[in-house]
Amino acid sequence: MSAPSAKLWRLSAITLALFLAAASAQAGSPQQLTDGQLDRVTAGSFVVFSSADEQATGLITMGSSSANSVVGSIPTVVAGFDTQGGIASGEATSFGTNGAGTGLPPATSSTSVTTGGTPDGNYNIVITTNRTSSAGGLTIQGGFTSVYSAIIPGL
Repeated sequence: MSAPSAKLWRLSAITLALFLAAASAQAGSPQQLTDGQLDRVTAGSFVVFSSADEQATGLITMGSSSANSVVGSIPTVVAGFDTQGGIASGEATSFGTNGAGTGLPPATSSTSVTTGGTPDGNYNIVITTNRTSSAGGLTIQGGFTSVYSAIIPGL
C-alpha cells in the first residue's frame, strides 16, 4: 500500500470509529425542560454575517475584498443563563483610472460591504458601523458588527 493510500485508509477508519462512537452515545435520564428552555429550543436563532465586493473600470484597475465572521457561546454557569457573541467584518478596496488616456469612457470604482447580526435573547447589544471614503479613483470601505445576547431568567 502506498503512503497516501495508507493515510487515507487510516483517516477513513478513524472517521468511521468516531461516527460509531457518537451513534452509540447514551444520554442520561430524561429531564423536564422549563418554559424558558423550551422557548430557546423552538424560537429564533443567533447569526452574524458579512459580505464584501468591489468593482472598477478604466485603463488601469485594481481591487480586493474580504469578509469574515465568527460566533461563540459561553457554557451555562448558572442554570438558565446563556450568553452568545459574534463579530462580522468586511473590507473592500477598488481603484480605477484611465491615466493619461484620452477618448475613453470615465473610469469608475465602487465597493459594497454589508455586515449585520441578529441576537436571540432577552438582553441584546448590537454595535455596527460602516464607512466609505473615495478620492482620485480610489474607493475604500469597511464595515464591522458586534452582537452580544444573553438569556437572563426573570428579565
